[in-house]
Amino acid sequence: MAPGVLFMANNMRICLIGEFSGAPDGGLKNVSRITCEHLAANQEVQVLTGSILLRPSVLRRFLSFRPQVIHYLHGASLPGLIMLKFLSLLAGRGSKSVVSALRPSLGRWARKFVFLLRPDLVLTQSHHFERFFRDHGCDIALLPNGVDCHRFMAVDQEKKEELRWRYNIPRDKKMILYVGHLSSSRKIDIFAEIQRDPQAQVVLVGSSDEPMDKELHDQLSAAGVIIIEEYLEDISELYKAADLFVFPVEESGDIDGGRKNNGRGEAIDMPLSILEAMACNLPVVSTHFGALPRLFMEGGGLLYRDTTAEIVAAVKSMAWAQPVRTRLKVLPLDWQRIIADLENRYRMILSRDRVSSHGLVRQGQIPFAGEGMNEY
Repeated sequence: MAPGVLFMANNMRICLIGEFSGAPDGGLKNVSRITCEHLAANQEVQVLTGSILLRPSVLRRFLSFRPQVIHYLHGASLPGLIMLKFLSLLAGRGSKSVVSALRPSLGRWARKFVFLLRPDLVLTQSHHFERFFRDHGCDIALLPNGVDCHRFMAVDQEKKEELRWRYNIPRDKKMILYVGHLSSSRKIDIFAEIQRDPQAQVVLVGSSDEPMDKELHDQLSAAGVIIIEEYLEDISELYKAADLFVFPVEESGDIDGGRKNNGRGEAIDMPLSILEAMACNLPVVSTHFGALPRLFMEGGGLLYRDTTAEIVAAVKSMAWAQPVRTRLKVLPLDWQRIIADLENRYRMILSRDRVSSHGLVRQGQIPFAGEGMNEY
């Protein structure tokens, strides 16, 4: 998708800033791409890539577009907030600024500037980051990630076996799947232990733009784990082929990106891979990560476990668990509904100047139509 591309429709003029180049096999890229595609169906959308924002030609296109909303899709960092503030001032008083805090990264000294650089709205997912931005004077709203429930769905056993044959995956074992960055900081060495079960076949699908650590690759391969590192055009086929999905990434609870020890900064607050696995009605074993416990109660094929021993034990029991109702938990999160809620957010902040004098919109009190989904 070329920077500066304009999608013509009616209604609002929205400038989206994000990562749109390369294969969409990461959470941030996928959220950027999907958000753009859905918004473009009903709005006027301009797409900009963060790395080229300061080029004169890009700024001229930006100004000629006259955006009403400037939305930095993953700009919850000090450079992102500075850039968004600059563009908001450049666009003039009529425009509103929005940041999606999918993967906040703010060092301790950078947090001091959040109040001064605060956008008109911060979209959060977990309680932790919601409290952080609210405590720093930001208006916040919950907006979960979505999932394409038409593309990701359960299949019968015959189709599972056909897909496993296509990908050269044993059909006589329980297929245990993980999709995401293949980094040691993500605790994926646990899959070597899971692979020890003679009835299990672990399959890891990584990102094509982030090579796996060779030592970790060799360790997992020696254990019998199947590793797929190239970009797959239809990742849904691997979910449909699987029997169980495992997400072992640890939660740090910090906002500095967690890059030093646990890789918290590498995963978005509401991982798309878990939503996609649940849409395919797979049993899921996950850590208490990010916004997941907020939106999904345990049960119906979803288990939260945090230690290595707990995860390994849960995998052994969950691979044969019945009944599984994880798909029902994510049906309310279809992307069309999420984007409709996002459009409502835009309209609310655009009308804020007209309604704030009547006390209809106050700091930190913009509700989400799906709040309370934890009942699922």
